[in-house]
Amino acid sequence: MKLFRKLSSVLVRFSYKMGLSREEYRFLSGLFLIGIVSVLVFHFWKTDRNTKIQSEFDRIDSIFNQTQLSNLTEDTISVQKTTVRPTSIIKPLNLNRAGLEELTTLPGIGEKTATNIIGYRSINGKFKSSTELLNIKGIGEKKLERIRPFLVADSLLSE
Repeated sequence: MKLFRKLSSVLVRFSYKMGLSREEYRFLSGLFLIGIVSVLVFHFWKTDRNTKIQSEFDRIDSIFNQTQLSNLTEDTISVQKTTVRPTSIIKPLNLNRAGLEELTTLPGIGEKTATNIIGYRSINGKFKSSTELLNIKGIGEKKLERIRPFLVADSLLSE
């Protein structure tokens, strides 16, 4: 109760200094009260939500421990690393005709690099080979090797 009286006296002094009418004081008091209630509700909702998330993690952890996966060793686990190249899904891309949207479908090529490719093409003319991509900022040897399978053959670029 002491805290409520203290807050009430602070609001009364504030309204007196600001020259607020009784209705304006009541409005501010109500607004202040709504603010306090909303902060408390948010705090308790967040705490309750975190508790639910933690209990879900605990449930999953107990299931994991029950399956006895912790007894596995490196000798009993073999992981095979495979690289999927979706060359059959993506049709080959002609650097001399491709727009921004098409260029961004290439692996490792974002909007900025695609814009650089189009800018280079507009200044220097058509690409004669895919190795010209090395002249573009953001494309190095590794990235070129990664996107080369998705490009039209070099002999077709100059057409």
